[in-house]
Amino acid sequence: MKPENAIKVNFQEKTASNLIFPNSPILSSNGSRWEGMVFEYHQQPTHDTNEHHFAMHVICIAMVKAVRERWLDGKFRQGLVNPGNIGIYPANTLHRTVWNAKEQLLNFMFVAIHPKLLHCVGQEIIEPNKIELIPYFQTIRDPLLYGIINACKKELETGGVSDRLYIESLRATLAIHLLKKYSAYKPIIREYTDGLSPYKLKQAIEYINAHIEENIKLVDIAQALDMSQFYFCRLFRQSMRISPYQYVIQQRIERAKQLLKQQRELSIANIALRCGFTDQSHLSKYFRRIVETTPKKFREGR
Repeated sequence: MKPENAIKVNFQEKTASNLIFPNSPILSSNGSRWEGMVFEYHQQPTHDTNEHHFAMHVICIAMVKAVRERWLDGKFRQGLVNPGNIGIYPANTLHRTVWNAKEQLLNFMFVAIHPKLLHCVGQEIIEPNKIELIPYFQTIRDPLLYGIINACKKELETGGVSDRLYIESLRATLAIHLLKKYSAYKPIIREYTDGLSPYKLKQAIEYINAHIEENIKLVDIAQALDMSQFYFCRLFRQSMRISPYQYVIQQRIERAKQLLKQQRELSIANIALRCGFTDQSHLSKYFRRIVETTPKKFREGR
């Protein structure tokens, strides 16, 4: 049981950070419709979070060197935290931190992921009653976790115009990695070497092409193939040598190229929507990355 005075912090609520931190986040995904996942980037003075527990699993990355005292699941540890150190704080784990950075602001970022998401993603690789993350003090060094969380930061810094399928892909990768590496019970993962069957691959490609204008979700494609997200993503990559997200972006760009050349009466903004991008700037971002020019210059033949 949690002590009655322990604060419950649910980062899906916009002002949740203010319950334990002196200042509001510098950057937050709240309001960006990132279902089941929240990202925040903070710059905080020396502070004491007081005793609390999270409603979501939290993965936190330190970005500056600082001294901290931490109580986690009844255990105490004091010491120096270095940039890149990662802590994992499972939902409902009792937690308290006292940070001291002297004259320096504390820079850190974290992702909070809803427990239901782990159950949804991991349903085929681990028994539901065995999905349990192990608490870790801020001592882990994990390049994949760092890369996923930093990618979330970059998406928000560029205006948050990313395809929601990209965020969903990051979220699924994060959930799978947590289950494989930081779960109290190790998942049993079936090994496949040949990717999707020709029929399943054809199904996936037809589904993507039929819904290219829409907000395609990994779970929808996987369900159409009667598979879990985990195995669909894994087998699709084996078959196509790219992720489902990368394939969707490629197909959207190919459709945009056709419309730019064949339907010159359409505005670039209209073409962006017809190809499944959120707006013209979203199309331009990926068009420049893949085609190495802007949609306007491509249409003009430059």
